[in-house]
Amino acid sequence: MQLQQALNTAFNASTKFSSFEQLSSFLDPTIIAEAGVATVRKRRLPLEAVMWTVVGMIPFRIEV
Repeated sequence: MQLQQALNTAFNASTKFSSFEQLSSFLDPTIIAEAGVATVRKRRLPLEAVMWTVVGMIPFRIEV
């Protein structure tokens, strides 16, 4: 499938389902039931601190 055709298909599908009820009629209920519940994870370090740590470690890497 070419990119243009895939984008057209996605756009056409998005205009059909303007509400959640219409989208849920299209989806199989077993898929929704298997998805489970999403939880918010509490992190010990914020993402920004982790990213700066990784960036700070770059000069100290040793290539073997």
